[in-house]
Amino acid sequence: MGRVRLGPVLLLFACSSAPPRARVDAGASSGAAGQAADACAACDSSAAGGGAGAAAGASGAAGSTDGPPALEVSPSQPEAGAPDAPAETRPEGGTNGCAGLFCEDFESGTLDTAKWAVTSGVNHVDDATQPTVVGSERAAHGKYAAHFHGKGNVPNDDAFIVTKVLPAELRTHHFGRLYFYVAAKPTSGHVQWILGGSAGMSANPKLRDFEVATINGGWQLGFDQLGMTPSGEEVFYPQGQVPVAKWTCLEWEYDDAPDSDTAWVEGQSLGTLDDQHINYPAGHVPGSPIFDGKSSGLIGGFTTYSFGFYDWHPNTDFDLYFDDIVLDTKRVGCL
Repeated sequence: MGRVRLGPVLLLFACSSAPPRARVDAGASSGAAGQAADACAACDSSAAGGGAGAAAGASGAAGSTDGPPALEVSPSQPEAGAPDAPAETRPEGGTNGCAGLFCEDFESGTLDTAKWAVTSGVNHVDDATQPTVVGSERAAHGKYAAHFHGKGNVPNDDAFIVTKVLPAELRTHHFGRLYFYVAAKPTSGHVQWILGGSAGMSANPKLRDFEVATINGGWQLGFDQLGMTPSGEEVFYPQGQVPVAKWTCLEWEYDDAPDSDTAWVEGQSLGTLDDQHINYPAGHVPGSPIFDGKSSGLIGGFTTYSFGFYDWHPNTDFDLYFDDIVLDTKRVGCL
């Protein structure tokens, strides 16, 4: 089906390739979105670009081409892979069949244009014609799911569905859940999947958000401020690799007071990005501000979501599918 490529997500400057990598300092870039794009283009062209290398520096271990190096999990963090507490769930099929305040199961067979916008692009330039996103090639439940196709032979690549309106109750603190299927192990240095923040994606974005992303086959949780002053990113590298060739439940919690970005895979904790747990930039002192002297209110309110991918370092074609998206003020849980 047509590739769904959505605007450059909040990849801020997490541009990176196989570890170890020397990353471009996003904080040194100017606030203009174009300059931010140039900064990422610079790390695109480098033989080594930040993420996993920074993680290696933070952990004191050499990088691995299979993904971010294994990191010591702080005692204050849930042990990666350990069963988590039961989720507070609303029954699926609640009001209007939605398990939360915002839902999308794609079962209409098409995107509701009053609910979603579609964006895609290559090399920081938006496509003139947007791709079809919803398809029936595979689905976690039901018949339809969102399908995004990434290209491996371009400088960078993106495709997203972007919310037009979110419930006000989600503005400060909320939870999310979706099912994903990625056909092969993601090996790019930084691929953003889920962005929640105060601006939607485009090929040359101006963003402030939390992200759930992949890096060299592993996971990345991050805060991004792109296209504004100051620009930069703060990143935490959870342990574990991204499951492939099977439908997998992914949950997250985004909180803007105080700021934190937490994720679970199949109900098991990946960990949390907060003022205690930052691997990049290196040298963060636990308890010190996350970014720009603050550890609360960095997002300024969650008003939009972007689901799809922004691949800063494409090296192979791939297919990514999302299904059963739910956002709520309580943890949603897996089906």
